[in-house]
Amino acid sequence: MTVIVADQTSKEARDARDRERLTVLVTQQLRAQRVEEQLETWLRRGLLGRTSPAGGARVAIVAAACAMGADDLVFGTARDLPAAFPRGMSVETALRQALGRDGDPALGRGLPGAVRHRRSGVTLSDSSPAAHLVHAAGFGHAAQLKNTDRVALGLFGSGAQGNGEVHAAFNFAALMKSRVIFVARGPLAGELPLVEAAPAWGIHAVAVDGADGLAVWEAVEQARVRAVAGDGPTVVDARWRHADEQGSRDVRRLTELGGWSEQRDGIIAGLDAELAAAVGAARDAPRVPEHTLTEHLLDEADV
Repeated sequence: MTVIVADQTSKEARDARDRERLTVLVTQQLRAQRVEEQLETWLRRGLLGRTSPAGGARVAIVAAACAMGADDLVFGTARDLPAAFPRGMSVETALRQALGRDGDPALGRGLPGAVRHRRSGVTLSDSSPAAHLVHAAGFGHAAQLKNTDRVALGLFGSGAQGNGEVHAAFNFAALMKSRVIFVARGPLAGELPLVEAAPAWGIHAVAVDGADGLAVWEAVEQARVRAVAGDGPTVVDARWRHADEQGSRDVRRLTELGGWSEQRDGIIAGLDAELAAAVGAARDAPRVPEHTLTEHLLDEADV
């Protein structure tokens, strides 16, 4: 008779990894939530003309960004602002950008949330809900031609699914085996699931519960390995149906693993202090200088 003994070391290792990842996910979700709430406060006070909160989609946005490599690029819209924080952009930079203050890396040229932060590799647009996906596919194609380990992440919502640029991006990426991962985030209503539509684009697609941060992280992580191996792009459909689950599942799982109760107060206090300092610095900063109006418009080159 053969007796099979569970590998406790492997289980302990998985739990430790999950605990570490969940701590990152929950912390970054709470950071993004605080920034969004601050922007909403400024909107009500008339300091901003609009905001684009991610709401429940921040779980998938944060998880997808966490799964990317340090040299990868992230493309999205202003709604994808939560992706910038796991990539290293500070809360103060986000607030300066929203107010159009000195220190905005985009020099005041974007609506709130539309950050362009080179050091963190994040470019968020404030126009079309899908044009940035073509840019992501193009970067992924360049990475494939150069045979580098860099991969592009393109974030989008259901509103982009009917846009022609989605089809252009998916078809191009599949044809050229671009090193790119497309992640759908936000609520799922009556749209066609992307795994059902994927054969029309000739692209690999997987579906994952967007309310489960760990599951999204692992799906994007696997898609990245696939892209670097030269096996082509992946569409990860991480949309969700129940808004009340957003964020709470990761907290519950972290609590079950014993990694939240002892950290909670310290993490929240640190995030509150970080936000207070960032708000003060952003409000006190001068406007983006007028002399920057023509900067970064044209590159000088020898011809």
